[in-house]
Amino acid sequence: MTDGGYRALEHTADLAFELWATTEEGVLEQGMHAVLHTLTAGAELKPEASREVEVQGLDSEDRLVRWLNEIIFLCLVEGFLPCDTEIVLDGTDLRAKLRGEVEAHERIVTEIKSATYHGLFLHVSEAEARAQIVLDV
Repeated sequence: MTDGGYRALEHTADLAFELWATTEEGVLEQGMHAVLHTLTAGAELKPEASREVEVQGLDSEDRLVRWLNEIIFLCLVEGFLPCDTEIVLDGTDLRAKLRGEVEAHERIVTEIKSATYHGLFLHVSEAEARAQIVLDV
């Protein structure tokens, strides 16, 4: 797990999050945790199964949106709630091994429609990575 975090931001109709970590992979992981915390109201999840995920983006920001939308799909449609991940970036591609609970639809208490491009930004420097993402609820 990387050093980092996330916090909810004020937003009129949707949910917005600021994400930070020491690396871009860490920001992507924090985005996953923000989505899962929102969907499950912070329920503790168990890593009982694993899944492999691949996402191709047009750029780093697009990859962040596509990654979070893949997480949302896995949760809402398949009932797979990831609690841990190992992410590998290659250009604008992402490969991840997710560990989490299966058949866990009943753990979801809030619905998220999708991650959006509204107000999206991702900045990566040598010292840190930061992003802002809005979730349509």
